[in-house]
Amino acid sequence: MQLHIQIGSILLYAVTICIAAAVPSATPAAQGLELSALPDLPDQDFRYVTLYRGPSFSFRTAVMASVAAMHKLASLNFGSSIRNPSTWTHPDYPGVNITMHGDEGERPTVRFAMWLIQAAIKDMMVRDRYATAVFIGFYREVQIGRVWFLATPHAGTEEPQISAAAGAGKDRNGSSFDVEIASAVRTVASDDKLHADTVYLAKAMDKRDSFYTCLWLLMALGAHDNDPLGFVQFVFQAITVEVRSIWNTVKRPSSHPDVLRTGDMVNMIAHLPIIMMHDDMFREMNVIVSDEGVVIARGAIRTSPKPGQLALPRRRM
Repeated sequence: MQLHIQIGSILLYAVTICIAAAVPSATPAAQGLELSALPDLPDQDFRYVTLYRGPSFSFRTAVMASVAAMHKLASLNFGSSIRNPSTWTHPDYPGVNITMHGDEGERPTVRFAMWLIQAAIKDMMVRDRYATAVFIGFYREVQIGRVWFLATPHAGTEEPQISAAAGAGKDRNGSSFDVEIASAVRTVASDDKLHADTVYLAKAMDKRDSFYTCLWLLMALGAHDNDPLGFVQFVFQAITVEVRSIWNTVKRPSSHPDVLRTGDMVNMIAHLPIIMMHDDMFREMNVIVSDEGVVIARGAIRTSPKPGQLALPRRRM
């Protein structure tokens, strides 16, 4: 069954209120929340409260810890539970630990962990504040868990050199993916058969929008259990712009029957932040996926002003 998704712009700005406000303490089970009927992506019934407590850490460290967490979670079954608590960090950026807690001894679900982590990093990006903080999530006024971004003793000290092996990982089928650095065209991820090349375009993107796009796509793709990819289009609000990302399978000859799956995309997108940081390039892009030299899929990331915003005229040089 092919994956066909059309996701319009959805409400991703959670309501932030003072942590001292009254907070419902009942668990999802206690409130009878039907977990099987929940949407894949957070909607207007999702909100969170937050408290920043310091100390600070770098933007880069916060983003890469979030990528590590979302990559791991996107490789699991979206409706499954994870250990309570669960902690993630990025091995090359150990300045931040992200820890997800369930409530009253309950194990948090992958869905709620991904919702809350993407909301937390977006909150930090909007505020331009990267510091130890707790984010408590609610769905339909039922508490669904809390996530901590905790500065470690390494915060603010690590500036690793990104190497070709820095992004090595595993896809859902266990195939090894290695990051390779090319010149103008970047090989994002590859195994013995699949290669993904990213081509930077002329239109620049805010660094926050570039990274948040990767995190949002990991969340959206994580909802699908390694399904075959047909045509998929995502439209969502990033930090300063609206992002449209389109992916489409290319018709292939019978000699290449293998299909691109969402698990392959999860692995490739998780590598994009490493490549963008290495190149210091944050732009719209095209992605070309090939199988033994035969193109099997194409992707694109484009931006436009958010609804209600006017595009500024370009300055003549």
